[in-house]
Amino acid sequence: MTKQDYIKELKHGLSRYPQDFQNDILETFEEHFAAGLASGQSEEQVMNNLGTIEEVLTNIKEMEDSLGCRFVAAL
Repeated sequence: MTKQDYIKELKHGLSRYPQDFQNDILETFEEHFAAGLASGQSEEQVMNNLGTIEEVLTNIKEMEDSLGCRFVAAL
């Protein structure tokens, strides 16, 4: 998987969330990629550090549950 594939899958996984939330998450992940690549990591190493898309989405869901809120506009 490439960075482009990872970001594309992440964007698809975030599609149920409001656009502003999606943009914030995608921007953060782009920043992680930029920092990792600048420090000499490969795209694969950066993706391994970030976790799988499933792990990221699970973490967001767990964050919603622990905060007692929803980042979802509509299901």
